Amino acid sequence: MSCFRSHSHRFRFRNLRLWRYLPHAALDPQQVLGAVLKASTATNADLGTAFFPAVIRYVADDLPRNSLYAHCATLLIRRLASGEPFQPVTTTAC
Repeated sequence: MSCFRSHSHRFRFRNLRLWRYLPHAALDPQQVLGAVLKASTATNADLGTAFFPAVIRYVADDLPRNSLYAHCATLLIRRLASGEPFQPVTTTAC
């Protein structure tokens, strides 16, 4: 079974992969930390919780999209606050 359902999906996937090789500024660890902590503080305030990251992991040469790291922090805190278990992730072979 193919991981791609149509040529348009394949084209989009390949274009996304090419972004990695285009010149871009390196991630600034302090900006990533700031974005994650700001999102954590805001989400905790909304939910009345007190979750904060112990470790932040990222790919050093990834595109500098700090808003994505902030969004992930928000999603993780919302899931933790809900009490729902995390589902195991299974990978599909392509």
